[in-house]
Amino acid sequence: MSPSPVTALAAAPVYGTPTPGATSPLAPTLWITLLNSFGTGIVTNGIYFLASNAYGFTTLQNYALGALMGVTYIASALLVEPALRRLIDRRPEVSHRGVLAALMLLLGVICVIPWAAAGFTDRQGAGGAWAIWVLAGVYAPLTGALWPIIESYLTGGRRGPSLRHAIGVWNVVWSATVAISMWLVAPLVEPAPRLAIAGLGGLHLVCLAILPAIARDPARHLDDTAERVPASYEQFLAAFRVLLPSSYFVLTALSPNLPAAFTRLGVHADWQTPLASTWMLVRVPAFLLLARWHGWHGRWSTAILGAGLLALGFATTVLAPPLLASTAPAIGVALVIAGLACVGVGMATIYVAALYYVSAARHGSVGAGGSHEALIGVGYFGGPACGLVAAGGAGLGVLPASAFEPAILTLVAITLIGAGVVVWTQVRASRSHRTDPNTDPATPSHPPGSPP
Repeated sequence: MSPSPVTALAAAPVYGTPTPGATSPLAPTLWITLLNSFGTGIVTNGIYFLASNAYGFTTLQNYALGALMGVTYIASALLVEPALRRLIDRRPEVSHRGVLAALMLLLGVICVIPWAAAGFTDRQGAGGAWAIWVLAGVYAPLTGALWPIIESYLTGGRRGPSLRHAIGVWNVVWSATVAISMWLVAPLVEPAPRLAIAGLGGLHLVCLAILPAIARDPARHLDDTAERVPASYEQFLAAFRVLLPSSYFVLTALSPNLPAAFTRLGVHADWQTPLASTWMLVRVPAFLLLARWHGWHGRWSTAILGAGLLALGFATTVLAPPLLASTAPAIGVALVIAGLACVGVGMATIYVAALYYVSAARHGSVGAGGSHEALIGVGYFGGPACGLVAAGGAGLGVLPASAFEPAILTLVAITLIGAGVVVWTQVRASRSHRTDPNTDPATPSHPPGSPP
C-alpha cells in the first residue's frame, strides 16, 4: 500500500543535494507545495473578503477582480514554458530552481503591498484601493508561472505507479492545505485582512530555504522507457481538457450565489462560510481515495462520474433554496450541503484525471503543467466574466435585478451540456478505436501498472 501523505512529507529530509538530472525527491516538492498553497489558496479564494472588508468592494468590482486574476493567470501559465526555454537557451546558467526562487521572492514582496499602502495598518478605508488591484494583477500571473514549474518537478522522470503515487499525494497535500488555511485565516479576515495577506508572503519566503533540496532542473522522461502510453490517453486527455475548466467555471459561478442561498434558508452568517467550504473539505478524502485506488485509470466511467456529480451537485445546490426555503428549510440546508459535497467529489475526480493524463501523455514537461493550469484559469475567468456581464447588465438596467442569478445559472447549464457532448464524442471515438481492425493490437487498453 502507498505511504500516506504525512509519511511522504516526512520520508526524506527537507535539505539535501539532489543528483543532477535525476528525478527530484518528492518530500521537498511536497513541502514547497504545502507552504505555497497557504498563500495561493487564501489569496485566490479570500481576496474578495479582503476587498469587501478593507475597501468596500461591490459585487460588480469583485467579479471584475476575479476576471482580472483569471485572464492574467491564463496568459502566464501558457507563456511560462516558451519563456523559460528562450531564457535558458540564452543564459545556460539559469535554472528552473533559480526561476522558482525569483518567483517566490516576488510573491513574498507583493503580499506586503496592501498593508504597506495602508501605512501598515488595517483601519478600514486606509490606503488606496489600487493596492488590491496590484495584488490581484501581479500575484495571479506569478502563481500562473509557479505551479507549472512545481508540477514539472513533481511529475518529471516518473511514470506508471510512481507517477500516480506522486500526483495522488500531491493532490492531498495542496487540497488539505487550502481547506485548512481558509479556517485558520477566517478570524483575521474582518479585523486584519491586510496583515493576514502580508503574513502569507512570509510563507513564500520560507520556501527559499527548501529549494536547495530539489534538483537544479526537473527530470525528463526517456524516449526508450519500457512503459508505453496507451493510444486511448489522447481521447481521455481531450475529454478532461474540457471537463477541467468546466468544473472551475461551475465553482466560480456557484460560489457568489451561496451567501444568498444560505440566507434564504435561514442559516446564520457565522455558519455560512464553514458550510460553504464543504466542497473543499470533501475534496481531500476524495483525493486520498483516488491516490490509493488506481482502478479508475483508463476508464470512461471516471469522466462520466466526475461530470455527473458536478452537474448533480450544481443543480441540487441551486434548486434546493428556492424550492424548500418556505416549507422545509432544514431539508434545504441538508440538500445544499449534499450538493456541495457532490461538487467537491466531482471536482477532485476531474482534477486528478486531467493532471494524470496530461502528465503521462506530455511527459511531465513545464508545458504540460502550463496547459493544465491555463485550463483552470479559463474556468476561474469564465465564472467571474459571466457574473461581470450579469451584474453589469443589472446595474445598467439592461437586465432586471431578478435576472442576475438566472443568467449566470443558464450559462453554467449550457457549459455543462457542452462538456457532456465532448465527453460522449471522445467515448465513441475510443470505442471505434478499440473495434478498428487496423488498431495496433499491442497497444494496451488500460494504463501500465493498473488493473485491466
